[in-house]
Amino acid sequence: MFLPPQSLSQASFSCITDPSIVKIGPNRRSPEPLFWRRMHIVQICCRKVRNIRLLKSCFFFAADAKYFPYGVLAARRVLDISAPMQGFILQIGVSDSDLQVANRILDGQVTIVDVSNFLAGLVLNPGHLSLAIYIRLFADRLREFEPYDRVVYADSDVLFNRSVADLANSELRAPLLAAHDEQSYFNPRYRKRLSMQPGAPRFNSGILMFDMAQVRHQGLLDRARQVALENDGLDQDALNVAFEGKWQTMHPFWNVMTNYSSQIPFDRAYARHFSWGKPWDRRPIGVEVDALAIYRDLSKGTPWADRFNQGLPIKRGALKSLGRKFDAISGFLINDEKRKRRSRYDAERASAIFALHAEQGLMAVSFSEVIAGFAKKGCVLDLGAATCDMKRPQGVCPSIVPALCDHRSGAGARADEVSSGIPRIRGPIALTSGLISAKQGGRTAWRLLGHCEPNLACAARNPCRSSRQSAAGPMGSIRE
Repeated sequence: MFLPPQSLSQASFSCITDPSIVKIGPNRRSPEPLFWRRMHIVQICCRKVRNIRLLKSCFFFAADAKYFPYGVLAARRVLDISAPMQGFILQIGVSDSDLQVANRILDGQVTIVDVSNFLAGLVLNPGHLSLAIYIRLFADRLREFEPYDRVVYADSDVLFNRSVADLANSELRAPLLAAHDEQSYFNPRYRKRLSMQPGAPRFNSGILMFDMAQVRHQGLLDRARQVALENDGLDQDALNVAFEGKWQTMHPFWNVMTNYSSQIPFDRAYARHFSWGKPWDRRPIGVEVDALAIYRDLSKGTPWADRFNQGLPIKRGALKSLGRKFDAISGFLINDEKRKRRSRYDAERASAIFALHAEQGLMAVSFSEVIAGFAKKGCVLDLGAATCDMKRPQGVCPSIVPALCDHRSGAGARADEVSSGIPRIRGPIALTSGLISAKQGGRTAWRLLGHCEPNLACAARNPCRSSRQSAAGPMGSIRE
């Protein structure tokens, strides 16, 4: 502990200064005041460092006997490119021969755990998939994860191009970090099917990061298990219901999924998620040549190597991508909103917007398809007793500004509650325009939602950088 300057007159001792040692006593000159200010700062920093507890993180894959080889190769890839981090593969029904190959490939650096007991006796319906998809729902009950603050999960069909430690060290203020399932916004019927809030965003569960303390405290995975059992649904649906309004936006490059409309290139993806064609399929549609080369290298010398020898080194799926080029015409001719949205979707634009959300640590915003620019702009929020028309006045940034459509208090009143003949609409609402109007009985109340500060980039394709708020779903639904 450092002594204060006033105590120096009572004793003589040596004190280290820069660049020399100064003897201090009753008749000696005291060090400069700047020295003591520096020592005081060092003392405070040392106390803070002692109070800081470094977060402990791990990653895991989950697989049945069919997907186990691919989970092993994915884990080997993580070991090859990532900073040291404890890893796990949770498996059910894997043969002894495959386990031996896995232990040789992973060299004991990834722990393989049989979790069959956690699924025994559960009546779940994975459809054409395996019960292994539910393993991630038990992360809060596994003894292996008890020492860890953050747990990163990835599907077995994910290939990392960047250290998973970078993902684990991301700023996280919510129980979950996940990436938007952008393709689900092409036809967002899930909101009604899952009884979610209007405009509720949806994440893809292929890559997730849990804050285990918050997950356990709020019982979120327990809730997800309950939803899966009661509604006979898949794990991704159950997770989206349980974590509704409780997940933070992940940088989209951490979960680049196959998308025949528009897709981020493989060499820019932090993690490539083969959500359609698989690298081990006989015809790996949509799989990049570079990705296949990596899998061939990972599987070399294993019984699984032949699964990645698909002949010509070309990327398949050109016909599917070509067909998507006509979505705008066909969508117009048959009035198909899904095709219209696919035609408007731009992976670069959507990724830039969601990447900005991730950098700012934003919670997932409502009506993300409008924010990303592929749902129709100038839509109408149908709120029953009142109508809010989204309009774009000149000079107003199309920023992501969660705001209340309330000309007075901004209180969270219901839509059918009226004050002086003007409706108050429950918020907040995430909008892409700067002005909103509320009408009833011929009266109109206008509220300016937000604007960009001068000298800040503000274009139709980018959100207003001055906004750092998040948004929840409003009462009502988008009618286009």
